[in-house]
Amino acid sequence: MHKKKNSLKLVHIIFSIFLVIIFSSCSKKDNRIVIWTSSSEFAPYIELFNSQHKTKAVLVYKDNTADALPPANDELKPDIVLGSYLRNNKTKKYFDSIDYLFDRYLRIQQTIQTLQAEIQDLKSVFKLHFDLGGEPITSLTGETMIYQSKQSFSYDFSDIKDILEDIGALEKAVKLNNGFIDRLCNGMSLPEEYRSVIKDARNSITESR
Repeated sequence: MHKKKNSLKLVHIIFSIFLVIIFSSCSKKDNRIVIWTSSSEFAPYIELFNSQHKTKAVLVYKDNTADALPPANDELKPDIVLGSYLRNNKTKKYFDSIDYLFDRYLRIQQTIQTLQAEIQDLKSVFKLHFDLGGEPITSLTGETMIYQSKQSFSYDFSDIKDILEDIGALEKAVKLNNGFIDRLCNGMSLPEEYRSVIKDARNSITESR
């Protein structure tokens, strides 16, 4: 059951992000994606995709997608084929290599990094504009950018600790630095008595690789 749910989730991700064309002989026309599948359970995800995207997906049910290849001349050729036993000696010639998806991923990643850097540069320009007393900026489509500043202060913790405790806000105001406590406990400078007390105070564990 979990495997089936994960498969459906993967299909939704593919539709939403990649819109991959894995069938080598097809051509996408009329802003449409043709999907062959042997599982009717994909239908809700096709409907969800169609409700959120201009490019529409057409679901074509096949009892056995592998045996249905290659498509007949008079039927819609698939952009995506979902089914079992597709990559065998008989059918693999009909599919593109997945290697190009990695190349596409790298290109998209590079584009995103470039755009993110440009956005940061633009934010710096806008901030400087408003810091110098600039007026609100209006785009050609009517959106307006204004500048709102928020002051932040630092506090002497020893002066406000008792008040925070009295009003029950100490735990919310002061967040324990677990990473620092771990390093302190694993270090050599902490007396063994203190180390034992800290270890006994542990109430959960997480592991990262």
